[in-house]
Amino acid sequence: LINRQRKLRIVTSGRILDQKDPALFNSIAKELESHTDIEFIWIGYGPDANMITANNFHITGWLTPEEAKNKVATGDVYMSTARFEGLPFAVLEALSLRKPVLLSDRVGNRDMIDHGMNGHLFNTAAEAVERILEYNNNREMLASMGKHSGDYCYEAFNIDHTRKSYRELYARKK
Repeated sequence: LINRQRKLRIVTSGRILDQKDPALFNSIAKELESHTDIEFIWIGYGPDANMITANNFHITGWLTPEEAKNKVATGDVYMSTARFEGLPFAVLEALSLRKPVLLSDRVGNRDMIDHGMNGHLFNTAAEAVERILEYNNNREMLASMGKHSGDYCYEAFNIDHTRKSYRELYARKK
């Protein structure tokens, strides 16, 4: 359900450390400080938390897994500024919660995107800011993008499909 009465909430989760590029996340938030209808939430904490200085940004600190999941569920968009990823479980969880995703264009993150359908990739802070403004001005599209996230997560990362694919792959190797 789209609520235009509240701020557009951009969430992320995990340790605040160099690998997650908190400086980039902060610069995106700082660019949008004048937009009082947009807020950023980092679920977690870490050694680089001092890099977060934007006034539209809230760091929750560590939460229980259930609290963290519930907090991600309150977001409108899940954003990751990670410098590198393997298979990002936090992004998978966001997809399963039917959240549109805005992800740095990095290995690992690329596999999470059905471009334009469930979210977008970005290379620069300016590109991320442009997408966030697009999302904020077209909040109605977030619901359909979120639905596609859930569907994409189920189809692309379904354990039964993955197991079957691996069995077929190994059967060909014999």
